Amino acid sequence: MLREETRPFRWRSIAVPAFGPTLLFTIGEGAILPLIPALALGVGADLAGASVVAAMLLVGVLIGDVPAGFTVGRIGERTAMLGASALAAAGIGLALIATTPLLLGLGMTVLGIAAAVFGLARHALLTSVVPVAYRARALSTLGGIFRLGLFIGPFAAAALVAATGAVTSILWFALLMCGLVALSIVALPDPERILHHRSTPVGGALTPAGVFRTIAERRDVLARLGAAALVVSALRAVRQVILPLWAVSIGLGEAETALII
Repeated sequence: MLREETRPFRWRSIAVPAFGPTLLFTIGEGAILPLIPALALGVGADLAGASVVAAMLLVGVLIGDVPAGFTVGRIGERTAMLGASALAAAGIGLALIATTPLLLGLGMTVLGIAAAVFGLARHALLTSVVPVAYRARALSTLGGIFRLGLFIGPFAAAALVAATGAVTSILWFALLMCGLVALSIVALPDPERILHHRSTPVGGALTPAGVFRTIAERRDVLARLGAAALVVSALRAVRQVILPLWAVSIGLGEAETALII
């Protein structure tokens, strides 16, 4: 591990480049989440099929979680975030051209994989550039920014659907957010260059061998924490999957569904 810098740490110097892309990404993600079942019904799915399509986003996150580790380790955090925004745009593009539930589900899976890579990269970025003394505050602030984006997104979706009358408008909005994420990553300064140091190395533990070795060596801890995380994730899925499905099943409109969620 590299030695920590002793120079003063200034939050303001990295606030926008460190948190801005995350806010934009989660606004786009939050706009899509409540209306996936409505999108699925629009391409011919029944209620059961809509539930499967909605769940594919979470399946994509599950698929992408382990590969995300060594992807970030090999190409770096900012490059991974940039690639994830492009991958998310590809998933949204598939959803835009989808004429069947299968193709829409594939698009949601790709979006989930992109969300997994982006999520790990944004955490790794802060872990790498923020000194240990400030790291807990940085990561908790990042969590707040993530939830702020998921809070703003559904309101934006409700306004868009109410204004256009088309549920696909949220996909165009999310695609715009992906473009803004990429632009912000390229245009804003690198937090590492602002602080002139890196607290922890990028490589090593995030390589494929490091990921699987860590799983093997810490399997007892991961089993305990993983079981708890599984339960919490299942409860969180109520908001992301079951509530939108319930709204569709009782005949609520898309704008009302987004607003309620």
